[in-house]
Amino acid sequence: MIRRSLCALALVALPAAALANQASADAVGLGADGLAPSNTNQSGPVLQTAVDKLAAALRCHDAPHSSGGEPALLVHGGTLTGSESWHWNYVPALNNAGIDVCTVDLPDRALTDIQVSAEYVVYAVRQMRENYHSKVDILGHSEGPVVARWAIKFWPDVRNSVDDMVGLEAAYHGTAVTNIFCATGSCVPVAWQLSIGSSFLRALNADDETPGDVSYTSIYSLTDDGGAVPQLPQSVSKQGDGATNVPIQSICPVRVVSHVQALADAVAYAVVIDAFAHPGPADPSRIDPSVCDQLFLPGVTLDSFAIHVATISAILYAYSSGIAYPTVHREPPLRCYARSEGCI
Repeated sequence: MIRRSLCALALVALPAAALANQASADAVGLGADGLAPSNTNQSGPVLQTAVDKLAAALRCHDAPHSSGGEPALLVHGGTLTGSESWHWNYVPALNNAGIDVCTVDLPDRALTDIQVSAEYVVYAVRQMRENYHSKVDILGHSEGPVVARWAIKFWPDVRNSVDDMVGLEAAYHGTAVTNIFCATGSCVPVAWQLSIGSSFLRALNADDETPGDVSYTSIYSLTDDGGAVPQLPQSVSKQGDGATNVPIQSICPVRVVSHVQALADAVAYAVVIDAFAHPGPADPSRIDPSVCDQLFLPGVTLDSFAIHVATISAILYAYSSGIAYPTVHREPPLRCYARSEGCI
């Protein structure tokens, strides 16, 4: 497959002078104000984040020997970064499986307004579609799939560019943990949005939860200690053609997998690969039962797992508790494109 180097595009920040020059801006697809424009190929709300920030957040890792399949975008959860979530597990594992991979660093460790974070996913999908000449598969963990689903819901060109949307321990219907965090009247912005009953979740889940010609797979553990379970009425409301919900325990009944542990779990990885490798969502009946004898996905050892889980757990506590990130007293308001009355 012939493609331009997406890595170079993602890692080089655009100089300020180029943003001021309309001719230079046109050459890289920017508007005069440095924002991603709406045009015949890019539909939905105009992005409000400067393109240099969006570009700097995208990191791509091409497989040494590509399988020729679709590239994967990995979207991290709250309090983490793309490297903290994915570089020690899924990036090398997917690369070794022949899959080109990109990660995105959501702003403020994904603790800010999800409507802002979603613009980073919109930009990433657009760049990957253009540079890999292929649809994109998305894998997100915890908050990550919620961010990705928001982008898929409100940007039609993104929806048309995504083949598989795989959520790992996704808080699609909120989590009571964030309701507890916000009970004092002050918590980080994303906690308000992921609280059960929030305006954000009502907008996300209104009408069709699984829009477009996208295959939706939701993977979760019944022993999740992060609050993503129970998912009510279920993880993704639409079942059958185009969407499936896969509890890890439906494959390995006595398996115990925590919220963070899911990032390295062998069974979860097998389901992800099944979704990426076949048309439609993952099918648990295709998973080899022998995977239940494995702890971790390829390349992860007990030592590396212990180190990264300890680090991630400490980061989760520091940021989600409000110690390392400012709290607010109310949920961020819905942008007009997500309101029932629309933009007035």
